[in-house]
Amino acid sequence: MKNIKKSAIWLGAGVFSTVMITGAAFADYPRRYSRARNEIRQDMREINKSRSEFRDDLRDFRQDRAELRRDLRRGAPAGEIARDRAEVRESRQDAVESRRELRRDRAELNRDMERYGWYRDSDGDWRRRDYGWYDNNRWDRDRNSWWGWGNWWR
Repeated sequence: MKNIKKSAIWLGAGVFSTVMITGAAFADYPRRYSRARNEIRQDMREINKSRSEFRDDLRDFRQDRAELRRDLRRGAPAGEIARDRAEVRESRQDAVESRRELRRDRAELNRDMERYGWYRDSDGDWRRRDYGWYDNNRWDRDRNSWWGWGNWWR
């Protein structure tokens, strides 16, 4: 009876310590990537906003161009045609600036993804450079293979 009690106490202490160590090891996992996740989400929000702004500017440019064509076809006065051409120039410049802004936002997302350990694979998808226990691919995990050669094909 005495041995069973001692065994139960030691077993309970072992299980308790294992649970506590495991809990402590995984306790900061969500905090570790929270800054990266927040920054990447913010970049995605900016990209979506820039994309919708670009779409709106492009739609305005097409409408202004169609209006200019209609006015040219129907023989509108020179002042109206000049005004339409100025609108087309202005809306084209807005579309170009929106495209630049979208390109800058995408470049910022790419920089942040690269900084936080993500890379774009050959199929265009983003992959994580996180080599852990779940990664069984030795070629990716070890930059030098087990016989000492580097990955010459990369």
